[in-house]
Amino acid sequence: MANILLTVIGISAILAIPTQSIVLGLKAGRPFFRELFSQKLLLVRFIITMFLIIPGVAVLFSYFTGNLIAIWSVVLIISVAPASPGVIKGMAKLEGNQNVSIAWMILTMLLSVIFFPLIILILQAYLGIDLKLGIGEVVIKLMILFIVPMGIGFLLSKYFKDKAGTLVKILDPVSKTAMLALIISLLVSSVPMIISKGIIPVLLILAFIIVALVIAHLMGSPEREFGPILPFSIVHRLPAPAIILTKLNDTMEMHMPVIISYTILATIVMIIYNKIFFGNKNK
Repeated sequence: MANILLTVIGISAILAIPTQSIVLGLKAGRPFFRELFSQKLLLVRFIITMFLIIPGVAVLFSYFTGNLIAIWSVVLIISVAPASPGVIKGMAKLEGNQNVSIAWMILTMLLSVIFFPLIILILQAYLGIDLKLGIGEVVIKLMILFIVPMGIGFLLSKYFKDKAGTLVKILDPVSKTAMLALIISLLVSSVPMIISKGIIPVLLILAFIIVALVIAHLMGSPEREFGPILPFSIVHRLPAPAIILTKLNDTMEMHMPVIISYTILATIVMIIYNKIFFGNKNK
């Protein structure tokens, strides 16, 4: 059963993630960096919050909860992971600025390559963990799964505008079906492990997400006209870097429950946040 699940997860990830990235590129048309870089104060605030303040919060949680390394080492890695592509979809539903959100998501992937090794050094120095760095593997996976496919989507949208709509209609169902299979497989394989760890890790991860969301909401408030880009991108992170690192260090059994718990709790928290602050726009 375990081997079957691993096979399904592998195939689903290969199908779901690159096709989703191509679809996002096709729909967006271009990366919109000019729009993002014109908002200098927004950019500085977003970078400081996402890659400095939130990792600092993770370190504080680790300090005040007695250095639960199995939890906070993963959360710290997640805290410098790129924003999830779901941020763009969220901005579309909430009438936020999709152009800025697209540029910001791509930029977070590039910035994470810089901050990722710094966090690994902190893990090694502060928490006393000896880890294989894995920066090369992370960069390659981010390129193959996200950056390159999205770039292909941009190029197809630019040079084959008349075919872009047809391609989206073909690739979108493939991406959604594969993503559903991936989510179900991950849940089936991880939920028993999450349950076996008890309620304490879940509550600690939830507390971290809520604190991070409050900070993101406050720091993102000055640019309300762009939509809640910062809260969504800080809470909804790509789990790929954490998964790659745990696989590289052969700690999947220990850390996968934390990664899945974070992903599930982040989704639930953002649904509630959505309802509280943007309920009318969702109708």
